[in-house]
Amino acid sequence: MGEPDGSVVPIDVLKVRVSAVLEAQRQCDYVTVGAALPELIRDLHTSLNAGRDVEKLLQLLALTHVQGTQAWLTDIGANLDLGWQAALLAKNSAERLDNPLSHAVSAFGTSFGLMGAGAFELASKALAVPSLATSTPEAMQAAGMLALTSSLVSAARGDQSARIAALDHAADLAEHTGEGNALWFGFGPSNVGVWRMSIALESGDCAEAARIAATVNPEALPSPTRKSAYWREYGRALARLPRRQDDAVMALRRAELISPARIRRHPFMRSVLAELLVKAKRDAVGRELRGMAYRAGLPV
Repeated sequence: MGEPDGSVVPIDVLKVRVSAVLEAQRQCDYVTVGAALPELIRDLHTSLNAGRDVEKLLQLLALTHVQGTQAWLTDIGANLDLGWQAALLAKNSAERLDNPLSHAVSAFGTSFGLMGAGAFELASKALAVPSLATSTPEAMQAAGMLALTSSLVSAARGDQSARIAALDHAADLAEHTGEGNALWFGFGPSNVGVWRMSIALESGDCAEAARIAATVNPEALPSPTRKSAYWREYGRALARLPRRQDDAVMALRRAELISPARIRRHPFMRSVLAELLVKAKRDAVGRELRGMAYRAGLPV
């Protein structure tokens, strides 16, 4: 509301605090992130209002509100409007900068906010960052993430040619960058594999998503967030395939062990668990499924 009521903190201290929060988010340590975010947000905005290190603070704010605030709100299942507010705060910060990387971070957050509202055409437009070159590893990784997001949006719009082109572009960039974590995106060849799974699911091709999963080594994924995404998407795909329900349950259970909130609080996952419950057996796998469903607040 424009009244942060925090403290003015040196920029170097704020950088350390932001890195700690984003690393906790990457590790799926949502309790730590939730405890640290309120004071960090207040202090970042109060320090910005003091008028010192404005450009560096705006960069930190764009990064924090997308990779910290918005990501955390999404993972814990908060209302979409709260995540959208975080995306808008990041967008406002990026728009005050002549910094393509900050614009890329903001575009990523804005597009996800728009996708959540079903505004796919606007999401596609938001991903266009014309000044983003690929002359540095950081820029290449940012461009790769925007390409992956563009592919997902195209899949949601039913534009298969655009989906394939964007995905191929991201894969090509990943071959050049290798595994990285510029701007906390975790972009690289292994992450492209997980995104391929998500994009196939968005296109309604569960068999293709499962086939892709078999080509990805989850142990090579760079962080717990990506590993949980792999097992979650694999479970979603297997749940819709004939005679693979037991495998789906075990994949989802592995995702839950890494990141409980991403299974228990995500509306897609609650729907998948409910579908699996209909066919649940009275065996060990069935007990695992009912346990997950109970923890997600579903009637069992």
